[in-house]
Amino acid sequence: MLDNRPQEEKNRMGVIIVISDNHNNSIFMEALSTNYNIHAFGFNGMHNVRAMYNIASRSNGIYDLLNDDRNLITGAFISCMNKITSIIVLGTEVDIICSSSRSSGVALSAIECGQFKSFFIDNVRKSTIMVGALHATSVKNFLFYMDHVREDDQENFFKLFTVHVRCLPARNTVDEKLNNQLEVIWNGIDGQNNDDVVASIAHVAAAEIITRITDPNYDQELMERVSREMKMMQDIILRVMVKINGNLEYVDRANPTYNEKLAQRLPWEMFLKAYEYKRAAEKVLAERKELAKTAQRRIFQHSKISNTHHEHAGYTTLMEESLARELQEMQANLLREIFDPNYFIKLVDRLVRVLSPEGSGASTRDASMRHKFTLVIENMEANLSGLINGPTNNKQLVEQLVSNMCNSCSNHARAHGNVRLAMEMEKMNIHLGKEMVMLICRQIIVPVYYKNIMARSAMLTCLTDSESKRANGNALYALTIEKMEMTLVMEMDKMEANPERTDKIDSTYNEKMVVLLVREMFLKASKYAEVAGESRLSREMEDMEDSLVYKVTTDPDYPDYYKKVVSNKLSYMLSWLSFRGSCEQPPYY
Repeated sequence: MLDNRPQEEKNRMGVIIVISDNHNNSIFMEALSTNYNIHAFGFNGMHNVRAMYNIASRSNGIYDLLNDDRNLITGAFISCMNKITSIIVLGTEVDIICSSSRSSGVALSAIECGQFKSFFIDNVRKSTIMVGALHATSVKNFLFYMDHVREDDQENFFKLFTVHVRCLPARNTVDEKLNNQLEVIWNGIDGQNNDDVVASIAHVAAAEIITRITDPNYDQELMERVSREMKMMQDIILRVMVKINGNLEYVDRANPTYNEKLAQRLPWEMFLKAYEYKRAAEKVLAERKELAKTAQRRIFQHSKISNTHHEHAGYTTLMEESLARELQEMQANLLREIFDPNYFIKLVDRLVRVLSPEGSGASTRDASMRHKFTLVIENMEANLSGLINGPTNNKQLVEQLVSNMCNSCSNHARAHGNVRLAMEMEKMNIHLGKEMVMLICRQIIVPVYYKNIMARSAMLTCLTDSESKRANGNALYALTIEKMEMTLVMEMDKMEANPERTDKIDSTYNEKMVVLLVREMFLKASKYAEVAGESRLSREMEDMEDSLVYKVTTDPDYPDYYKKVVSNKLSYMLSWLSFRGSCEQPPYY
């Protein structure tokens, strides 16, 4: 019909508007002409979101909802109608041409122009953007990047290129009016960022993330990223542990009795670290659940703009340095404690403090019980020393010594009214005895066991650091630490599990890592949207990440919940992409 208009009508802008009220995919079979802008609208909750978005995006059209949740006509539809009826020029083309008078080889490296087509010619010294129709008051922002710009070009930067705009008047409008309103702004090579350029870069970054989130095949991308993230975290763990093991070997050469004492005392350290980790984890999880119930919003620290790759690398470097620092400090403390003549007194203090229900209470202050515990543990270590240095290793005797020690301490704690401590001491028969046997009977070497205790300590460090960073507003760094903590949990589970359980451990890890990667995408999109001035998009992305945190905390067996979160906001995200793709400024919201 549009093609068959009278000749005098063909100078007027022709558009196609598609409105859908069902989920039928037959619209894909229609031969809709791409010679005209196609604007697609759907009734709220009653249309195929992806189908309508694809129809609009093929022709530089707009996709959005026709009515909102109150059945009112949306501002997007009204805005679209106003733009269609106020077209002033057609066939707009923007040329960016590098100066030919210079011999330095200045060239265009990239163009960010949304959904508009662009192409390079003349050996990337010229680019053309096919913009098409423009309505009254329209403002389009395009980004272009240049290579081979020297520092001494700063004062004469605008001589390096020229920008031309060509168009046809729609209603007796002259194109000079458009040319007179052309403005070029730039990011100075002296490091001074222009706010408008920064906002445009952030818009592009946010749009790239939203495009990935809304891609129906983005599950495959997530699974490919899981292996890369796991490898990155494992490499960090390996580097930190190599450094720690190197220190261990150095100390052993300086003092040959160090490893012998470690063999006797590492099981205690491992046991207490496991309990300390458990208690810290329970506390943090309780705080997370309480935070989720109150729907308390986080406060994000939004930097101006930064390269995502460099930012991620910076976070992992900081995390690696923090872990190495924490574990080396623990190693130094352990070295001092092992040769401390009051080691057993301090060990008992920790034991009672960690295992008593109050954390510290009347039982801690009971000197009689603490003295009894100290004597029992000292006696056990004296016997273990003989076994370590003896010609043979007696597994049954080691188990009996540990059992006698645990039962004696348990009976004494029960006699003093500390039932919880008594029960925990009885449970030690299995865990502590097994670990003592493994070391003394040479079933596991000290450096490997030492790595285990360091891994547990790293888990505890990551757990507490993650919550601290999140509380201080650095949610992205907190999430990076969560990845490390989860990887350490996987490594520890594999060390302690039967071989047939490793596939299940890997599967669980992959599911959890996917959720973390989705949360990371939401957080980055929120950050860039805030910088770009897209406050609603920033809030939506932040709320989506919040909902994932809440679901994972309250229902950890629902790994695919993120798909529902994306589905619920799909129409909003695609409509935002549709308007963002037109490079329209300011935002329509």
